[in-house]
Amino acid sequence: MESNRWQAGRFSAAASLFCFLSIGCHPESESSPGATPSAKAGSIERDLLDLVAAVTPLPASAPAVDQSDWHIRRQETLERLRAASHAHGLAALALLEEKQGSEPEVRADILDVAAHAAPEETRDLLVKLVGEYGPAPLLRRRAAELLGDTLPETALEVLGPILRGEVHGRTLPPEETLLEAWNRAATQLGHDRIPLLCAIATDLHREQAVRYLATRLLGEFPSPQGSAALEQLIVESNGDHLIRRYAAQSLQKTLAKDEFCARIRAVLEKETDINFQIFLRDVLDRNCR
Repeated sequence: MESNRWQAGRFSAAASLFCFLSIGCHPESESSPGATPSAKAGSIERDLLDLVAAVTPLPASAPAVDQSDWHIRRQETLERLRAASHAHGLAALALLEEKQGSEPEVRADILDVAAHAAPEETRDLLVKLVGEYGPAPLLRRRAAELLGDTLPETALEVLGPILRGEVHGRTLPPEETLLEAWNRAATQLGHDRIPLLCAIATDLHREQAVRYLATRLLGEFPSPQGSAALEQLIVESNGDHLIRRYAAQSLQKTLAKDEFCARIRAVLEKETDINFQIFLRDVLDRNCR
Protein backbone atom coordinates (compact mmCIF):
# COMPACT_ATOMS: atom_id res chain seq x y z
CA MET A 1 0.00 0.00 0.00
CA GLU A 2 2.80 2.39 0.95
CA SER A 3 4.54 1.53 -2.32
CA ASN A 4 1.42 2.38 -4.30
CA ARG A 5 1.08 5.75 -2.54
CA TRP A 6 4.76 6.48 -3.20
CA GLN A 7 4.34 5.70 -6.91
CA ALA A 8 1.21 7.85 -7.11
CA GLY A 9 2.98 10.71 -5.37
CA ARG A 10 5.99 10.41 -7.65
CA PHE A 11 3.79 10.59 -10.71
CA SER A 12 1.70 13.40 -9.22
CA ALA A 13 4.70 15.67 -8.81
CA ALA A 14 6.10 14.92 -12.27
CA ALA A 15 2.74 15.25 -14.00
CA SER A 16 1.81 18.46 -12.22
CA LEU A 17 5.09 20.12 -13.16
CA PHE A 18 4.91 18.88 -16.75
CA CYS A 19 1.31 19.93 -17.17
CA PHE A 20 1.94 23.35 -15.67
CA LEU A 21 4.77 23.96 -18.11
CA SER A 22 2.90 22.68 -21.16
CA ILE A 23 -0.52 24.13 -20.40
CA GLY A 24 0.45 27.32 -18.65
CA CYS A 25 2.33 28.52 -21.73
CA HIS A 26 -0.58 27.77 -24.07
CA PRO A 27 -3.87 28.27 -22.24
CA GLU A 28 -5.68 29.12 -25.43
CA SER A 29 -5.23 25.54 -26.71
CA GLU A 30 -7.40 24.01 -23.98
CA SER A 31 -11.12 23.37 -24.13
CA SER A 32 -11.81 25.34 -20.91
CA PRO A 33 -10.08 28.70 -21.40
CA GLY A 34 -11.38 30.04 -18.11
CA ALA A 35 -9.66 27.40 -15.99
CA THR A 36 -6.38 28.15 -14.25
CA PRO A 37 -3.24 26.25 -15.31
CA SER A 38 -3.13 24.39 -12.01
CA ALA A 39 -6.77 23.32 -12.35
CA LYS A 40 -6.11 22.05 -15.86
CA ALA A 41 -3.01 20.23 -14.66
CA GLY A 42 -5.01 18.59 -11.90
CA SER A 43 -7.67 17.46 -14.36
CA ILE A 44 -5.10 15.90 -16.68
CA GLU A 45 -3.36 14.27 -13.73
CA ARG A 46 -6.63 12.66 -12.63
CA ASP A 47 -7.33 11.48 -16.17
CA LEU A 48 -3.94 9.79 -16.45
CA LEU A 49 -4.17 8.21 -13.01
CA ASP A 50 -7.55 6.88 -14.11
CA LEU A 51 -5.94 5.59 -17.30
CA VAL A 52 -3.28 3.66 -15.39
CA ALA A 53 -5.90 2.16 -13.09
CA ALA A 54 -8.16 1.25 -16.02
CA VAL A 55 -5.47 -0.48 -18.11
CA THR A 56 -3.58 -2.31 -15.36
CA PRO A 57 -4.49 -5.99 -15.90
CA LEU A 58 -6.33 -7.89 -13.21
CA PRO A 59 -4.78 -11.04 -11.73
CA ALA A 60 -5.38 -14.13 -13.85
CA SER A 61 -7.37 -15.58 -10.94
CA ALA A 62 -9.93 -12.73 -11.03
CA PRO A 63 -13.52 -13.88 -11.69
CA ALA A 64 -14.75 -13.80 -15.27
CA VAL A 65 -17.28 -11.06 -14.50
CA ASP A 66 -14.50 -8.84 -13.13
CA GLN A 67 -12.37 -9.52 -16.19
CA SER A 68 -15.29 -8.58 -18.43
CA ASP A 69 -15.88 -5.34 -16.51
CA TRP A 70 -12.17 -4.56 -16.73
CA HIS A 71 -12.13 -4.98 -20.52
CA ILE A 72 -15.15 -2.67 -20.86
CA ARG A 73 -13.65 0.01 -18.62
CA ARG A 74 -10.27 -0.20 -20.33
CA GLN A 75 -11.83 0.28 -23.77
CA GLU A 76 -14.05 3.15 -22.64
CA THR A 77 -11.13 4.92 -20.98
CA LEU A 78 -8.90 4.53 -24.02
CA GLU A 79 -11.59 5.83 -26.37
CA ARG A 80 -12.19 8.85 -24.14
CA LEU A 81 -8.54 9.81 -23.75
CA ARG A 82 -7.60 9.19 -27.37
CA ALA A 83 -9.82 12.18 -28.15
CA ALA A 84 -8.49 14.26 -25.25
CA SER A 85 -6.43 17.44 -25.48
CA HIS A 86 -2.95 17.84 -26.88
CA ALA A 87 -1.72 18.44 -23.33
CA HIS A 88 -3.09 15.02 -22.36
CA GLY A 89 -0.92 13.51 -25.08
CA LEU A 90 2.18 15.32 -23.88
CA ALA A 91 1.50 14.28 -20.31
CA ALA A 92 1.01 10.69 -21.45
CA LEU A 93 4.46 10.80 -23.03
CA ALA A 94 5.92 12.02 -19.74
CA LEU A 95 4.04 9.30 -17.88
CA LEU A 96 5.38 6.69 -20.29
CA GLU A 97 8.89 7.60 -19.24
CA GLU A 98 7.85 7.27 -15.59
CA LYS A 99 6.43 3.80 -16.24
CA GLN A 100 9.56 2.18 -17.70
CA GLY A 101 9.25 -0.77 -15.31
CA SER A 102 5.50 -1.30 -15.68
CA GLU A 103 3.78 -4.14 -17.48
CA PRO A 104 4.03 -3.90 -21.29
CA GLU A 105 0.22 -3.83 -21.48
CA VAL A 106 0.12 -0.68 -19.36
CA ARG A 107 2.88 1.06 -21.28
CA ALA A 108 1.30 0.13 -24.61
CA ASP A 109 -2.01 1.73 -23.62
CA ILE A 110 -0.29 4.89 -22.36
CA LEU A 111 1.56 5.02 -25.67
CA ASP A 112 -1.79 4.65 -27.42
CA VAL A 113 -3.15 7.77 -25.73
CA ALA A 114 0.04 9.74 -26.42
CA ALA A 115 0.02 8.81 -30.11
CA HIS A 116 -3.61 9.78 -30.61
CA ALA A 117 -3.56 13.01 -28.57
CA ALA A 118 -0.06 14.21 -29.51
CA PRO A 119 0.94 12.31 -32.67
CA GLU A 120 3.68 14.64 -33.88
CA GLU A 121 5.50 14.54 -30.55
CA THR A 122 5.14 10.75 -30.39
CA ARG A 123 6.39 10.16 -33.94
CA ASP A 124 10.08 9.60 -33.15
CA LEU A 125 9.31 7.19 -30.33
CA LEU A 126 6.96 5.13 -32.51
CA VAL A 127 9.53 4.87 -35.29
CA LYS A 128 12.22 3.92 -32.78
CA LEU A 129 10.08 1.20 -31.22
CA VAL A 130 9.31 -0.34 -34.60
CA GLY A 131 12.90 -0.39 -35.76
CA GLU A 132 14.92 -1.14 -32.63
CA TYR A 133 15.21 -4.53 -30.96
CA GLY A 134 14.87 -4.48 -27.18
CA PRO A 135 11.47 -3.18 -26.05
CA ALA A 136 8.71 -5.67 -25.25
CA PRO A 137 7.22 -7.27 -28.38
CA LEU A 138 3.76 -6.05 -27.42
CA LEU A 139 4.99 -2.46 -27.26
CA ARG A 140 6.67 -2.77 -30.65
CA ARG A 141 3.54 -4.25 -32.24
CA ARG A 142 1.39 -1.49 -30.80
CA ALA A 143 3.83 1.13 -32.06
CA ALA A 144 3.48 -0.21 -35.60
CA GLU A 145 -0.29 -0.20 -35.32
CA LEU A 146 -0.31 3.34 -33.97
CA LEU A 147 1.85 4.56 -36.84
CA GLY A 148 -0.77 3.28 -39.25
CA ASP A 149 -3.62 4.85 -37.30
CA THR A 150 -2.21 8.24 -36.33
CA LEU A 151 0.68 9.04 -38.69
CA PRO A 152 -0.18 7.47 -42.06
CA GLU A 153 2.46 9.34 -44.07
CA THR A 154 5.18 8.22 -41.68
CA ALA A 155 3.78 4.69 -41.69
CA LEU A 156 4.18 4.48 -45.46
CA GLU A 157 7.69 5.90 -45.27
CA VAL A 158 8.83 3.53 -42.50
CA LEU A 159 6.85 0.35 -43.13
CA GLY A 160 6.84 0.35 -46.93
CA PRO A 161 10.58 -0.34 -47.34
CA ILE A 162 10.43 -3.05 -44.67
CA LEU A 163 7.55 -4.82 -46.39
CA ARG A 164 9.23 -4.51 -49.79
CA GLY A 165 12.29 -6.30 -48.39
CA GLU A 166 14.56 -3.26 -48.57
CA VAL A 167 15.48 -3.32 -44.86
CA HIS A 168 17.78 -6.10 -43.67
CA GLY A 169 19.59 -7.09 -40.51
CA ARG A 170 16.90 -6.01 -38.05
CA THR A 171 14.63 -7.86 -35.71
CA LEU A 172 11.19 -6.42 -36.43
CA PRO A 173 7.59 -6.88 -35.34
CA PRO A 174 5.67 -9.62 -37.20
CA GLU A 175 5.19 -8.84 -40.88
CA GLU A 176 1.43 -9.27 -40.68
CA THR A 177 1.33 -6.54 -38.01
CA LEU A 178 3.39 -4.25 -40.24
CA LEU A 179 1.22 -4.99 -43.27
CA GLU A 180 -2.00 -4.36 -41.35
CA ALA A 181 -0.66 -0.99 -40.18
CA TRP A 182 0.65 -0.11 -43.65
CA ASN A 183 -2.70 -1.05 -45.19
CA ARG A 184 -4.64 1.20 -42.80
CA ALA A 185 -2.30 4.08 -43.56
CA ALA A 186 -2.50 3.51 -47.32
CA THR A 187 -6.29 3.35 -47.12
CA GLN A 188 -6.45 6.68 -45.23
CA LEU A 189 -4.26 8.38 -47.84
CA GLY A 190 -5.78 6.77 -50.93
CA HIS A 191 -2.42 5.18 -51.73
CA ASP A 192 -2.35 2.38 -54.34
CA ARG A 193 -2.24 -0.84 -52.32
CA ILE A 194 -2.38 -3.33 -55.17
CA PRO A 195 1.32 -3.69 -56.16
CA LEU A 196 2.61 -4.40 -52.66
CA LEU A 197 -0.29 -6.68 -51.73
CA CYS A 198 0.20 -8.70 -54.91
CA ALA A 199 3.95 -8.95 -54.33
CA ILE A 200 3.49 -10.20 -50.77
CA ALA A 201 0.62 -12.58 -51.50
CA THR A 202 2.50 -14.36 -54.29
CA ASP A 203 5.92 -14.47 -52.60
CA LEU A 204 6.60 -18.08 -51.60
CA HIS A 205 9.49 -16.99 -49.36
CA ARG A 206 7.27 -14.92 -47.06
CA GLU A 207 5.78 -16.19 -43.83
CA GLN A 208 2.36 -17.65 -44.42
CA ALA A 209 0.59 -15.31 -41.99
CA VAL A 210 1.48 -12.19 -43.97
CA ARG A 211 0.65 -13.91 -47.26
CA TYR A 212 -2.77 -14.85 -45.89
CA LEU A 213 -3.43 -11.27 -44.85
CA ALA A 214 -2.35 -9.85 -48.21
CA THR A 215 -4.56 -12.36 -50.01
CA ARG A 216 -7.60 -11.42 -47.94
CA LEU A 217 -6.92 -7.71 -48.42
CA LEU A 218 -6.88 -8.18 -52.19
CA GLY A 219 -10.56 -9.06 -51.85
CA GLU A 220 -11.40 -5.52 -50.71
CA PHE A 221 -11.27 -3.92 -54.17
CA PRO A 222 -11.21 -5.13 -57.80
CA SER A 223 -8.25 -4.68 -60.10
CA PRO A 224 -6.81 -6.60 -63.05
CA GLN A 225 -3.45 -7.02 -61.28
CA GLY A 226 -5.15 -8.23 -58.10
CA SER A 227 -7.35 -10.69 -59.99
CA ALA A 228 -4.32 -12.09 -61.80
CA ALA A 229 -2.50 -12.57 -58.50
CA LEU A 230 -5.50 -14.29 -56.93
CA GLU A 231 -5.86 -16.64 -59.89
CA GLN A 232 -2.17 -17.49 -59.55
CA LEU A 233 -2.72 -18.30 -55.89
CA ILE A 234 -5.74 -20.50 -56.55
CA VAL A 235 -3.60 -22.83 -58.63
CA GLU A 236 -0.58 -22.64 -56.31
CA SER A 237 0.81 -26.14 -55.87
CA ASN A 238 2.89 -25.85 -52.70
CA GLY A 239 0.35 -27.80 -50.65
CA ASP A 240 -1.10 -24.83 -48.74
CA HIS A 241 -4.83 -25.22 -49.23
CA LEU A 242 -5.67 -22.33 -46.93
CA ILE A 243 -4.14 -19.63 -49.09
CA ARG A 244 -5.87 -21.15 -52.12
CA ARG A 245 -9.20 -20.91 -50.29
CA TYR A 246 -8.55 -17.31 -49.28
CA ALA A 247 -7.69 -16.53 -52.89
CA ALA A 248 -10.94 -18.04 -54.14
CA GLN A 249 -12.94 -16.09 -51.56
CA SER A 250 -11.20 -12.82 -52.44
CA LEU A 251 -11.64 -13.42 -56.15
CA GLN A 252 -15.36 -13.95 -55.61
CA LYS A 253 -15.61 -10.54 -53.92
CA THR A 254 -13.92 -8.72 -56.79
CA LEU A 255 -15.40 -10.35 -59.90
CA ALA A 256 -18.86 -10.41 -61.40
CA LYS A 257 -20.66 -13.68 -60.69
CA ASP A 258 -20.50 -15.09 -64.22
CA GLU A 259 -16.81 -14.31 -64.61
CA PHE A 260 -15.97 -15.76 -61.21
CA CYS A 261 -17.89 -18.97 -61.88
CA ALA A 262 -16.23 -19.41 -65.27
CA ARG A 263 -12.76 -19.08 -63.73
CA ILE A 264 -13.52 -21.51 -60.92
CA ARG A 265 -14.81 -24.08 -63.44
CA ALA A 266 -11.63 -23.66 -65.46
CA VAL A 267 -9.52 -24.30 -62.34
CA LEU A 268 -11.60 -27.33 -61.40
CA GLU A 269 -11.09 -28.93 -64.81
CA LYS A 270 -7.32 -29.04 -64.21
CA GLU A 271 -7.26 -29.59 -60.45
CA THR A 272 -5.65 -32.87 -59.33
CA ASP A 273 -5.93 -32.54 -55.56
CA ILE A 274 -9.09 -34.35 -54.43
CA ASN A 275 -9.65 -32.22 -51.33
CA PHE A 276 -9.40 -29.01 -53.29
CA GLN A 277 -11.69 -30.44 -55.94
CA ILE A 278 -14.29 -30.91 -53.23
CA PHE A 279 -13.82 -27.31 -52.11
CA LEU A 280 -14.17 -25.96 -55.67
CA ARG A 281 -17.32 -28.01 -56.32
CA ASP A 282 -18.80 -26.69 -53.10
CA VAL A 283 -18.02 -23.13 -54.20
CA LEU A 284 -19.77 -23.76 -57.51
CA ASP A 285 -22.77 -25.41 -55.87
CA ARG A 286 -23.25 -22.52 -53.47
CA ASN A 287 -22.62 -19.63 -55.84
CA CYS A 288 -22.94 -20.65 -59.48
CA ARG A 289 -26.29 -22.30 -60.04
